[in-house]
Amino acid sequence: MSLDAVKQVAAAEANAEQQIANAAAEAKKILAEAEQQGKKLVENAVSEANLLAKDLMGKAEEKGSAAAQEIAGRAMNECEAMEKTAQGKMDQAVAIILGRIVNG
Repeated sequence: MSLDAVKQVAAAEANAEQQIANAAAEAKKILAEAEQQGKKLVENAVSEANLLAKDLMGKAEEKGSAAAQEIAGRAMNECEAMEKTAQGKMDQAVAIILGRIVNG
């Protein structure tokens, strides 16, 4: 092999090694960027999930509050109806008691 051929092979090997080193460095860079983007995606997903959970919790509380008010309103109406019924019977009870006292 001539000296020029040896120099060309050595240069080609050096060039190949440099390309391999450059490719490895680029691969590490791409991997680091991908990991960073992945972390950001996870953080964004967690933030969105937290916002959604807060929104759903707020809606559930609103529905629960509305249901509680409705139940309380119905209970109040029932109490008023029972009070009116009791008041009507009170007059009858008083009349019966007075009749027993007077008539002995």
